[in-house]
Amino acid sequence: LGGTGSASAAGVKEVIGVEGTNMALVGLDEDAGGQVTQVTLSGTTTPTASVNLANDVPTAQAVTDMFYCPTGSATGMADVLFVTESDNGTTGVMEKITSASGATPTLSSVSAIPSTIAPTAVVADCATGTIFVGVGNGTPTGKLYKSTNAGTSFTDISTSGTILNKKITALGINPDDGDNVIAAGNNEG
Repeated sequence: LGGTGSASAAGVKEVIGVEGTNMALVGLDEDAGGQVTQVTLSGTTTPTASVNLANDVPTAQAVTDMFYCPTGSATGMADVLFVTESDNGTTGVMEKITSASGATPTLSSVSAIPSTIAPTAVVADCATGTIFVGVGNGTPTGKLYKSTNAGTSFTDISTSGTILNKKITALGINPDDGDNVIAAGNNEG
């Protein structure tokens, strides 16, 4: 990325466009300390990184997944970006950035996930405030958690099966049924 606040050695891990704007929310790898940045796209050839939304805690961890709920979403979900960050699945954090597309975003850690394994994937039903978070590190520790209150608390909804032996790397949600989620995983740490 070029422009103010850029990290030239950083690799882009996730990009989410903000509907109805010329903005994208960009998650970077561990070389940029897991930064999440607003990037304004304009008629120029170089995008401008305008607001650094988050530096991860702890440092040097890559963004593993992001999910954005636009304005008009349920209470506690409107203009919110959820970010998972991890080194290799053993340590990590999930962050919630409110007013993510605004001039003064607010970062908070989502500590309600009852797991010692790092969160690696996140999806949400923005209309209801339901959030799903996958964790795992490639050993028999993969789990799927669900929050029905915009991330205030989570419940383990894992069932027996192969996902429990995987690092959850991606989650997908049915836009017509927010309780219908698919998880993908692998055995890598």
